[in-house]
Amino acid sequence: MPTPCLILGDFNAHHPMWGCSSQNIKGNLIEQLLLNHSLILLNTKQHTCVHPATGSMSAIDLTFIFPSLSLNYNWTPLTDLHGSDHFPILLSPNKASSDEKLPYWKLTKANWKSFQELCSSLLQETTTYNMQDTILFFTNTLITIADRTIPKTSTKNNKPTKPWFSDECKQAISDRKCALRNLRHHPTSTNLDTLLIRRAKARQTIRVAKKNSWQSFVSKINKNTPMRKIWNMLHKIQGKNIKQPIKHLHINNQHITTLPDIVNTIADTNPIIHPQIITPQPFKIIKLKQNNIF
Repeated sequence: MPTPCLILGDFNAHHPMWGCSSQNIKGNLIEQLLLNHSLILLNTKQHTCVHPATGSMSAIDLTFIFPSLSLNYNWTPLTDLHGSDHFPILLSPNKASSDEKLPYWKLTKANWKSFQELCSSLLQETTTYNMQDTILFFTNTLITIADRTIPKTSTKNNKPTKPWFSDECKQAISDRKCALRNLRHHPTSTNLDTLLIRRAKARQTIRVAKKNSWQSFVSKINKNTPMRKIWNMLHKIQGKNIKQPIKHLHINNQHITTLPDIVNTIADTNPIIHPQIITPQPFKIIKLKQNNIF
């Protein structure tokens, strides 16, 4: 094997080293493999599988890693089976991720009347500043006004809502999780049968919800339906995030798309930056299908 390497999978190997109650030949082979090649086992003796016939728990999903990488990842099995017999394994990096979700202004829910009133009262030329202080004051004041009048999206990296995910799906998944918890605490044949029944019901409910959602969407498509709307729905069904449309300025029936022109336009519309302008020209933000980023 080339190094460094990461090996993971369902080995069906039992050994107390990684949390099994018994030991078999495959478990002994895996133990010898770890010793001969100096591999690190990331398992923490937590159960990774539920036997579909007996309901017993075992740890047969193993993850080996090269020593130089062993401190870079955390190994954690998820608490829900998600319709399988195996708990999904999550490998997360120890280093903090730099891909933080940035909040967006919810312009459609903004209180523009209050925004305008606050701008009129707070953005006044009452003190003489140099250019740098003026820009800093204007920027900080405008952001403060926006925070008070325009809501923002959440910064949590939540998964996008799928259009087919109904209340019935939510209830079916909740019942399946409840059955799994009962089986963990009381591993009886009755609780195992309950888990299998609720898991099958959850699968059927989700399958029917997906089918109905897709049929409902397709029935509304015609020759005038924009392709962007179709692709957005496909991405939603697949659980993918939809990119926010790019927002630009529109003033005097002209589209302003470049960053310097946008900055200059905003500056020209505020008397605190250019006192010689008596009547600021109104501007509005529109959505364009372009790739310029503002």
